[in-house]
Amino acid sequence: MKLLSRTENYTLKIAEAIAACADKDTDYYIGEPLTNDNLTDFFTALLCAYMFTLNRVTGQENDLLDIIAIANKLAFQYIKTSDEESDE
Repeated sequence: MKLLSRTENYTLKIAEAIAACADKDTDYYIGEPLTNDNLTDFFTALLCAYMFTLNRVTGQENDLLDIIAIANKLAFQYIKTSDEESDE
């Protein structure tokens, strides 16, 4: 059985935390179920939370466009690494 990589483990934990936003039995419930009517607001808030977290951890002052560029670079790096690992 393959152990999860650090990135995979982080992904699961973060996905669980995000899912808690839609679970009314948690302290993180956003106050309404996620529907097509509020998904844009939810994912925009998620993007802003990513920006806030990255800026707080790095001490930088990136705006949303900077954050999207960073996310794109990270996605490319992850895909490239994943492809290399699957070739082995």
